[in-house]
Amino acid sequence: MLPPVDDALLDSLDRHARRRAEGIPTLSTLVGPPERALALWTEWVHRHGLSVVVAEDDDARAMVSAWATALARERDLTADAEAFVVLSQPTGHRRELLFRGKTLHERRALLEGLTPPHAGSATWELSRRLLEPPARPRPEPFPRR
Repeated sequence: MLPPVDDALLDSLDRHARRRAEGIPTLSTLVGPPERALALWTEWVHRHGLSVVVAEDDDARAMVSAWATALARERDLTADAEAFVVLSQPTGHRRELLFRGKTLHERRALLEGLTPPHAGSATWELSRRLLEPPARPRPEPFPRR
């Protein structure tokens, strides 16, 4: 059984969440026995109706992959990528871009005609990868011998 949770600690996590929502970078650190930290975190997550992703590895790529996999179950990441690409265009050049139903070549042509944003280059690259998935390798017509 998990230990009871201190309301003052929950209030601290709420304050941290408000600061993050205001754009203030905030790091929450839970110190103490792991069981108590787990109880606090679990209670706070449930109160706010949030999802949690657990990464079994310290590798940043594994953490991002676990997060993206969980996020993809809840959101349409292709639609998010489309929205980012459109909104990142200069105001006068915004137009409706539809990537769905387009071939890989058509998607590449659409993306090549766009202006990458000065900031958010990592988001731009991620959006490109979502909108322009790599071509699948073609199966060989004859087995190699």
